[in-house]
Amino acid sequence: MGWSVLINVSEAKKTPGFYQEYSWRETAQSLQLHESVLQEGIWLVDQADVHMKVSNVTDRLLFSGTVSARIKLTCGRCLAEFLEDISVAFKEHLLLSVDKTHQVENDDPMFEPVELLEGNMVDATEIAADALLSCLPMNPLCSEECLGLCPVCGQDLNQKTCECSEKEVDPRLAVLAEWLDKK
Repeated sequence: MGWSVLINVSEAKKTPGFYQEYSWRETAQSLQLHESVLQEGIWLVDQADVHMKVSNVTDRLLFSGTVSARIKLTCGRCLAEFLEDISVAFKEHLLLSVDKTHQVENDDPMFEPVELLEGNMVDATEIAADALLSCLPMNPLCSEECLGLCPVCGQDLNQKTCECSEKEVDPRLAVLAEWLDKK
């Protein structure tokens, strides 16, 4: 089980204009980014560096900063593992109180859901983990030029070309291929 960085915001809550900066390191375990949370083929290699600023902006607390980490990914085309350094900026707002004059209608295109701050302790690790998860690629590629694997023999086409015929046709479509060749 991981541990969390908890920030006491009691001073920030009562002082408009107040801000405090924090920096720390998180591990995959403390961020609770184990394989069941991350996409298959993505691992946090080392520690993640977190820089966070907590600011009182009158009616809410703003948590902003960056999370930087090195991750190991598996290419979606050639299945090779590669390393990538990522850095993501984040901003999260927590309302200090519910005030009818500050509520935004859901049909407003600028609507951004904001949670109400409860208590004096905020789990900064959860904010950092959410930010990191939000920037992970859906289909990682080792490079945009990656040729992938041969669909017939499985050869990594980035390393060498294979002897498989480009014209190999699914037997179910052979008649259609013959018809196209005649045209």
